[in-house]
Amino acid sequence: MKKILMIILALSLSAAAIARTTYGGANWDFDLKQFENGDTETNTMKFQFTIINNSTFTAKVSDFRVVGYVRSTTRTASGFAYQANSNQGEVVNTSNTWQRGLAGSFVVSYSDGTEQNCGNSGGVDHYAKTKFTARYNGSESVEGGGYKVRLSSDTNSWFELRYSDWSNINKLDDYSSPQDSSLATTRDGTQHKYLRLEYSPDGGTTWIAICESTDTSGTTDTNSGVYPCNGVICASGDTATITPTITKTATPTITQTQTAGDTATITPTSTITPTSTITPTSTITPTSTITLTPTPITTRQITPPPAYKTPVIYKTPIAYKTPIRYPYQ
Repeated sequence: MKKILMIILALSLSAAAIARTTYGGANWDFDLKQFENGDTETNTMKFQFTIINNSTFTAKVSDFRVVGYVRSTTRTASGFAYQANSNQGEVVNTSNTWQRGLAGSFVVSYSDGTEQNCGNSGGVDHYAKTKFTARYNGSESVEGGGYKVRLSSDTNSWFELRYSDWSNINKLDDYSSPQDSSLATTRDGTQHKYLRLEYSPDGGTTWIAICESTDTSGTTDTNSGVYPCNGVICASGDTATITPTITKTATPTITQTQTAGDTATITPTSTITPTSTITPTSTITPTSTITLTPTPITTRQITPPPAYKTPVIYKTPIAYKTPIRYPYQ
């Protein structure tokens, strides 16, 4: 039993050491870079970012989503809204040559959370409270090998966050504030941990946080998005899932030493081999068929009594002669 536990522990430690996001035998080498365009509006926050597909396969843009956090001391999630910007993006190859435009937009949803103070960086007090999730609603794809999904201009934005009543926003106390001074000001962007990238392998049912790769070789982006506060995705060990099934197979080795009057010494050695066991479950539903065999009914024939013959008419009785008298009478 101890040996089994040690095998499982070793597998778990191996998973924790893996930084590259791997799923279904494929390496998910995606990268998210954020930038800001010097937005001066007081009642909106404009988000600009680039998604790079360094994997070996083509991905749908709608299978990515970007996750961030904002904070209000007076509002819950229902007090936030957003502005969607359509026809703002494009797909380019590794030479930044235009491949196609993106006609859709990012749809944003909000959910409430517990407020957390994650410290000051880049001139921003990074408070995380309300979570926002932005997912593209179009049908376009982005090829692998370093192709990018980016805005078609440095001044465009994917979406703008705001309060429902359009009142002014304090942009310097939001966890994912685009006003962080460490952000780049062009579409080349910068690695930034306050905005997170997720990908879905099944069209939106399952979402997996990406330990980002900065190139097609899987070099880890150490500034991949994090969970508040400082829950670094690449160090959390959740980028690989290993679920072993252990089946014990004992192989005894018998050594016998015997002298006169001595006894045999048997030393069994058990070897535990981890294997994957698949147990099919079959359900058999019996079907009973009842066949009725009719039993013929036998009718007894009643034979009428025979007809009696005509009665015999006896002849006239014979008249006997006068009796003879004997002499001695």
